Order: sequence, then C-alpha cells, then structure tokens
Amino acid sequence: METQLSDFLVKTRPSIKKLVDILSKHYKYVSILGSDTCGKTFEVSKTSTNLKDSFWNERGFVLRVHNGINYSEYSFNEIDPKRIEEMAKDIMEKIDYELNIMKNLKTEISPYEVIEEESTQKLSLKV
Repeated sequence: METQLSDFLVKTRPSIKKLVDILSKHYKYVSILGSDTCGKTFEVSKTSTNLKDSFWNERGFVLRVHNGINYSEYSFNEIDPKRIEEMAKDIMEKIDYELNIMKNLKTEISPYEVIEEESTQKLSLKV
C-alpha cells in the first residue's frame, strides 16, 4: 500500500522552508519535523467487525535548533505564512530566554556538537 503525502504538509512546506531559512541565520543547525497522521480503530468480536476513525490523530511541527551549546526544541501546530518573520523572532526569544534561565541558575548544561546530516532529495513512502 502506498501512502499519500499530506495536503497539510505540502501546503505548509514553503512557509516551513522560509522559517528554516530565517532561523539558519541565527543558529548553526535547524530542522523541523512535520507530522500529519490519523489512525483507524479496528474492533473484532465473535459477532461483528467494526472499522472507524481513531481519536488518535497528530498534526503539527517540532523545530530543533543547535543553540550554541546543545539542542533546543520548540513545537507548534499551525504556521501563518503572513507571520513567518514574527514567528521566527518569537521562537528565537523563547529559546534564548530558556537557555539564559539555565545559565543563570547555574544548571549544568551538557554540550553537544552540531549534527552533520546528508541532504535527502526524494522520499519514497511505501507501507
């Protein structure tokens, strides 16, 4: 069975790319995982079989950046193409704020190097 690419992810791709481009000017590493999944529930008994949509659905994004020491993550469910610059600024402020809190509390922060990744041009989705 071949899986269809999500319309939601296809429509948000240009905005996500722009967000990555903006954040890449501030951070050495930026990645965003986009997810749009829905499930089915199968119920089988001696007398019947039932198939219906599951309440277990997931749609949104997880952004990861190398903050200069290690990695910070930020998650969001929606992206407004008209607010990309403002969103990038908000994300940077939140990530920098949380990192500064840890530094000010003298929390031991384990350093991690920047991840080296290979570029992927095409992804085959076969199940």
